[in-house]
Amino acid sequence: FAERDPEIAHAQNTASRRKLIAKRQEENDPIYFEFCDALRAASGEAHIARSGNRFPLTARGDLNTYPLFSDLGRQIIGPQGYLGIIVPCGIATDSSTQHFFKDLCQSESLVALLGFINEEMLFAEVLHNFKFCLLIVGGNRVSTVAPDFVFNCYNMQHLADASRHFSLRADDIQLLNPNTNTCPVFFWAKSAEITKEIYRRVPILERENADNPWQVKYSTMFHMSSDSKLFELESSEGSTRLYEAKMMHQFNHRFASYEHLARGERSHMLPENDEEKLFNPNYKVTPCYFVPMNEVRLKLANKAPNQWQLGYREITSAGLYRTTIYSVFPECGLSNKIPTASFSAEQLKYALPYFACMNSFALDFCSRQKLGGASFSFFVKKQLPVLPPETYETGLFCDEILITWIRSRVLELTYTAWDLEAFALDCGYDGPPFRWDEERRFLLRCELDAAYFHLYLGTAEAWGADNPELREMFPTPRDAVDYIMETFPIVKRKDIARTQIKDADGEITTPGAYVTKDTILTIYDEMATAIGTGQPYQTKLNPPPGPPTDNENNFTPMANWNESAWPTHIHQPREVES
Repeated sequence: FAERDPEIAHAQNTASRRKLIAKRQEENDPIYFEFCDALRAASGEAHIARSGNRFPLTARGDLNTYPLFSDLGRQIIGPQGYLGIIVPCGIATDSSTQHFFKDLCQSESLVALLGFINEEMLFAEVLHNFKFCLLIVGGNRVSTVAPDFVFNCYNMQHLADASRHFSLRADDIQLLNPNTNTCPVFFWAKSAEITKEIYRRVPILERENADNPWQVKYSTMFHMSSDSKLFELESSEGSTRLYEAKMMHQFNHRFASYEHLARGERSHMLPENDEEKLFNPNYKVTPCYFVPMNEVRLKLANKAPNQWQLGYREITSAGLYRTTIYSVFPECGLSNKIPTASFSAEQLKYALPYFACMNSFALDFCSRQKLGGASFSFFVKKQLPVLPPETYETGLFCDEILITWIRSRVLELTYTAWDLEAFALDCGYDGPPFRWDEERRFLLRCELDAAYFHLYLGTAEAWGADNPELREMFPTPRDAVDYIMETFPIVKRKDIARTQIKDADGEITTPGAYVTKDTILTIYDEMATAIGTGQPYQTKLNPPPGPPTDNENNFTPMANWNESAWPTHIHQPREVES
């Protein structure tokens, strides 16, 4: 419809578009009947591809031309011949092409996969961020045990850089993506070695046909297309906000808002909320749409939790500031681009460590090696390395078990507004929200990140025990931490820009520093000392993270707090503030 009927093409949502198409039918508009013909043609072509035996490995899921083209090309090459074709990188990374790629690897037919991003417009008529590859496959008498891989090249100079190339055997792919046998997407050979070491230590979230300790179930609530008939532009009695992914970020459900836009106006980007708004515990974001609360509660019924939600951004990228982005939400509507995690009754107490793990740099680094596109699909999520629940029942570097140590920090980072009171109560805390303090939040997150680096990479003694190549690249796990932090260039760039000092002419007088990496490494070293000596790690935060606690590290009920010595990092009770 884009060139033929702009009104339909630019309709606000699917429900509006369907009404306009129905109107064209009532008017006997020829474009409606051409539309029906196009639907019939697409359906017929898909039926032919699926029902025959010509494309047994690629006529699956939502059909696309390039897998069929790749399958056909492979079938017609001679036994000692080679096939070289340019196709989207999804041929190796997408769930729908997993059977084709798995067969290429297991038959040792894959010779090389050389991946590009079109940022330098090698193909002038193609989108700048489109990912494509040169796929090279040998005939049935050509055997390649360790194919050559490279991804995310912008030009031929990148392709010639040996440090970008890595090889993966079939058993490596089985280790990294055991459910689908799809290809991980490494930027550098060093990243591949660290990731393989992590996967040897840490199990994936959900292995198919196996007992899985987490038993996490992911689901979506409101689809922005098929559920758009429920959306309202104005709030009404019995309605609640509909969150979209762009409105949230890590540990922050009030990241961005529609309040600066006219009612019903859509935007792909929203400005971040400033600290003044985030400091106000009564501030709530303004959505574009509202949905019936009774529909929300129906979708939350029989789930744990059900008065708050843990969700993540489904639209993401390996090249963003952060890739894995989780937040806690109140009882409200969530778009399908914010899938939520629910837990079994016995595992719910581990929801906070799970939350912290997903927002850690260690897990984020692994996520970036698994994304071939801009969607954090369920099949990718299930194959991330996630520390099992029993990990949190040890002390490691602190004088309390990790689940308690982590809970205090995650609670303070998350509970910054009254609309998450149900979340705080489920955590065992009955006090007011925590004050939004950027300096404290930074240190809280650095402590969590340092802890997760220890948990993911293990001790220096066990590091790379069966992988001398890894030890040659990174003699200790601390060296790997340093390297991993350098793979987050936007985090580094923002740190340097924030900390550098300029004179009146704009000249830099004091260079900036990568403060996030430096602070994490300092805390990492202190934790390593604590592990080696048995002397608990001491936080730099004063007051200590989270609510006041008793001698057994239980949260002290607010009624027992000393009102004259109120914790400076916590808001006053509602009645006092009012």
